[in-house]
Order: sequence, then C-alpha cells, then structure tokens
Amino acid sequence: MKRTNIFLIIALLLVFILVITPWVIIFSMDLSGNTKYWSEFGDYFGGLASPLVAALALIALIKTLGQQQAQIEMLKNQSHKADMLIVIQNLENDYVDALKNFKFSHAVGGSTYEETTFNVLNRHTFPDWENLIISPEEIDPTGKYPYNDARPLHAEVFGIACGNLNQLRIYVEQHDEIALNNALSKYYSRKYKLHFERYLSKKILKSGFAVES
Repeated sequence: MKRTNIFLIIALLLVFILVITPWVIIFSMDLSGNTKYWSEFGDYFGGLASPLVAALALIALIKTLGQQQAQIEMLKNQSHKADMLIVIQNLENDYVDALKNFKFSHAVGGSTYEETTFNVLNRHTFPDWENLIISPEEIDPTGKYPYNDARPLHAEVFGIACGNLNQLRIYVEQHDEIALNNALSKYYSRKYKLHFERYLSKKILKSGFAVES
C-alpha cells in the first residue's frame, strides 16, 4: 500500500508537469487578470489532465484490489494452516494413545514385564521387537488362533496406529506445502524416525517422510 501511494504521488506530479509545461512555454508564465484566459487554461488543463488522472486512479484501484486479494489469500492460508495444525495434533494424540493404551506381558531373561506397544516402537534397545510388531500379511484371516496368541491383536493395534501415523505424515506434508517450508516435516521425521524405520522394515508402511531427518 505504501508503494502504491508513492507511485500515485510521483505520477500526479509528472502529469502536472507534462500538462503545465507546454502552456508555459507557448503562452509564457505571465499571470493574467483576465478571467477569459483563466477559463481557457482551465479547459486546457482539465481536458488533458482528467483522462490521465482517471487512468492513474484505475491503475491504483487495480493495484489495491490485487494487494487486498493477496492479503485475503494469506489470511486464508493462515487459517488453513491453523486448522491443519489442530488435525495434526489430534492425529498424533490418537496415534500415541492407541499404542500406549495397549499393554501386554513381555518375558525377558526369565522375568516378565508389562510393556506397551509404544515402547516397542520407541525404544532402540527393546528386545525382540521384530517378533512383536506384527504385519497384516503375517496373519491368516481364515485361521484360528489360540486364546493366548496375541499376534492377531498386535497386528490390529499396530495396523490402526500405523494408519494414524500415515495420516499424520500426509497432513504435515500438506501443511508444509502451504507454509512453503519443511520445518514440521523435519520435526516429525526426527521425532518418529524409529517408528517409521520399524514399520517400513515390517512392510506395514510403504513410505515415510520425503525429507531427511
């Protein structure tokens, strides 16, 4: 808006100079007391200056409308980003809750510990994680499993959580496209790097974040 005002001021000064200069050169700068000459000068000035001023006004209007449209788009993007951040937070909460709420007994070295499926994905040193993360391909949908066989339930829990994580990735990448940077993608890529690596190794997910963590 400030640039538009400066442009208009300069343009109006140029119009004034371009209109007045020929009159001064041809008819000299002597001021007349005759109203007839002033009337003729008014007709001359108005006839030349009015179309130019009108053109400048139209240009200024177009520039103003363009700036207003850009501001509206910026506000829409900001509002869209804010809405997407809410969805991203909800998806992350759903993902973490689904994993932390599912607990199971895990035997290690003759001792039994209560663990969560979140720890299976989140701890680098978690023992036997390869056999605890069950992919859908490892489950026979027509098979009958013993009551104490936790593999079908594990496959269901990891499958649901994995779907939430994949949706989280999609929304984060869409948010970054609007924000014109990949800061959020890098953050979540680092935060859940081990999760993605283990999902990918078990072929539950086909792809992770496009950015490098």
